[in-house]
Amino acid sequence: MCLRLHDTGFLLTIALRRTVGGSVRVSIADASVALRHYWTYVMPGRCGPEKSEAPVHDTNTPVAQIVPALDDVYGAWMRHASYVARSLAVRPIDAAALHHLAGGPLTPTQLGARVAAGSGSLTAIVDRLEEAGLVARTPHPHDRRSVSVSLTTSGRTRITEQTADLLDATQMLVERLSPSQQATVADFLQELVLVLEREAPIH
Repeated sequence: MCLRLHDTGFLLTIALRRTVGGSVRVSIADASVALRHYWTYVMPGRCGPEKSEAPVHDTNTPVAQIVPALDDVYGAWMRHASYVARSLAVRPIDAAALHHLAGGPLTPTQLGARVAAGSGSLTAIVDRLEEAGLVARTPHPHDRRSVSVSLTTSGRTRITEQTADLLDATQMLVERLSPSQQATVADFLQELVLVLEREAPIH
């Protein structure tokens, strides 16, 4: 059957940006944003009544084995990210913004692209997080027309508390892979993001 994403603006956003074998440049968060765009903007157009049946694939092909695994990963990240949002007492998309800001300050335009939110929605997200004491707006150091949004000390502490165990567990999984396996995983994630972004470009 066709897969549809509920219109909550919810993303998979656990920012696993630790390096894999010293070379990973794409995170699960990056892949998840691309997946969210694809399932929100591309799949609904392909899921009319006349397209309700899933295409038949040879179950012995690599794709038939990998795609279900990706679906499982997506579902697991959704559940964990939802748990993190509840623990932080924020909306899921607000938690997404916090995770992206964990990598450093962003302009509203940059943050909106990361969480797939328009300017109006992004303003509301930042307003809520600022009111909660989790983020702060400051003048942009190089562009007087813009501002930077960054985590406060409290925001960074709370994000770290919620994700530390997961990051440690993921690091252990990565360390079980050989350098060549790590490189293969990194390359696959990067290519997956590119493929999905071609289907539903992220602006």
